[in-house]
Amino acid sequence: MRKLKIKYVTTFATAILLVLAVVFSIQMKVSDVVREDCYRTNTSFKAGERLVYKVYYNWKFVWIPAGEVVMDIKENAEDYEVKVVGTTYESYDNFFKVRDYFYSKIDKKTLLPSNFVRRVEEGDYRLFDSVAFDQNTLTAKSFHGKTKAAATMQNHKLSECMHDLVSILYALRNTETKYLKKGDHLPVKVMFDKEIYPVKVVYNGKESAKK
Repeated sequence: MRKLKIKYVTTFATAILLVLAVVFSIQMKVSDVVREDCYRTNTSFKAGERLVYKVYYNWKFVWIPAGEVVMDIKENAEDYEVKVVGTTYESYDNFFKVRDYFYSKIDKKTLLPSNFVRRVEEGDYRLFDSVAFDQNTLTAKSFHGKTKAAATMQNHKLSECMHDLVSILYALRNTETKYLKKGDHLPVKVMFDKEIYPVKVVYNGKESAKK
């Protein structure tokens, strides 16, 4: 279990996204390009893996426990299901209650996503976002709105190697670093909130994690 201290968090979703960005920063950090195959073979995670990240709110010089982000993996015959749940603690709920949920179904052969769901409940704010990926035809269908019932549908054209916020983390964990040099860049693409974001990741070497 790792503890992640995040300063100046405006919303808990921001904290969750930061967690998603740094979960695997032992090998990668967000930054320009080494071309590589879209498909990866999983050698780094397995069913039953659970990662728990603590989120703290910084008030002056005091770190206040605010909540946690839990990531779980389930394995099926042809895919992995990854669930990411972000919640505030009961002691923090009166200040700003959060119940956020991320879900990704990831193909076992390619580690590319087929389905993504995000439900946001933060104070009075609500958001529903889902994407159905067709990696063969390079298309996607998204539903976006305040709630699932109110969500509107939109079709999207994709390029190769398209990921969601969750699947990209597990794909990066399986990136072969043997032939990478510090400073080499890896291009990735992520679909989020009906938009496609080209993200450039720089390989920053290896570190030993302290327990």
